[in-house]
Amino acid sequence: MQAEPGITLGSQCKSPKHKGFGLSGFWRSGRDAAATLKTINNQTPGKQPAWRFVPSLYPCYRKADIAGNNPHFPSTVKTATRRRRIARLAMNEPQNLSVDECPERFYKYRSMTDPLSVERVKRMIVECELYFAASSLFNDPFDLRPAFCLDASPEQRWAEFFRLSQKYQPHLTEEQHRAEADAVLATSLSPENIIQTTQAIQALHSQALQEVGGFCVSTKPDDILMWAHYADSHKGVCLEFDGLSTLMANAQKVSYAPKRVPINPYVDSKLEMVEKALLTKSLQWSYEDEWRLCRYKDGPGLVRYPPETLTGVILGALAPHGTEVIVRNWIQERATPVALYRAQISSTDYDVLIGPRSL
Repeated sequence: MQAEPGITLGSQCKSPKHKGFGLSGFWRSGRDAAATLKTINNQTPGKQPAWRFVPSLYPCYRKADIAGNNPHFPSTVKTATRRRRIARLAMNEPQNLSVDECPERFYKYRSMTDPLSVERVKRMIVECELYFAASSLFNDPFDLRPAFCLDASPEQRWAEFFRLSQKYQPHLTEEQHRAEADAVLATSLSPENIIQTTQAIQALHSQALQEVGGFCVSTKPDDILMWAHYADSHKGVCLEFDGLSTLMANAQKVSYAPKRVPINPYVDSKLEMVEKALLTKSLQWSYEDEWRLCRYKDGPGLVRYPPETLTGVILGALAPHGTEVIVRNWIQERATPVALYRAQISSTDYDVLIGPRSL
């Protein structure tokens, strides 16, 4: 989940044309990438740097943008169930797609500890605004920071170099493509060069995701730890959203893994690379049951949502009376109705119980 203040998955990367191929899709701008890549070139004089011949990952991120430019996030998915959104958005892997049951409700925990946090919650409820968080604000230091490796057999590398030569240098003959792949395999993949290339990929990936953000939600309205961590120790609120709405139907389920599995562009599919980069976290976070909205084209910031998307507000079990009064007033300002609930501490178990409050 993201920490305060909250934001969107960022702007589209437009890469300049160049004679090489591979990591061009990573380029946020030619100027920014040039300095990094020039350094790599200087470290390997007389050699074509291996970064030019590594499969591009950033274009996959752009294809995984499930929010687009439309402020209302029009959804093309069916309401009851949907395929993993990234797989449906031109990952070119229509076979064996997993199908996720779309939760009927999503929840967003918020604190109300100070005037700024109170104003943010007000804008979410009254103004129908969501703040998508930059990845740098996420509270998990590993989130959107995957590891990379370039382990592959010579045959796998040669096949990939040959494919990329065909794709990015179509004017060459097949014999020339083969010669190009032979040359790269022979001159550009020393152990030292592979280390430098891996470091370059990591640096360019990190740079690209600086402009990326997300809106994180959960399927759980009654998790004791999330009330404690994200809603001021049960004194804040939790917003309830329609999981089948045009906004939330775009949410992607986060996976949890016991070990950090690196991205290998030589052997991983596009879908696998995107899921490892954007939708995989440590198993220790699994209690959150997180789903994530991702955007790239407009960058971090406020986004308006259709008013009917918000269906309820849950008051924390320890929320003071003043918080309830404020929330009631906000709900009355809305043109569309919203239910009000109150969490209560169970008298028999370590649970919080959610019950309705009359308006």
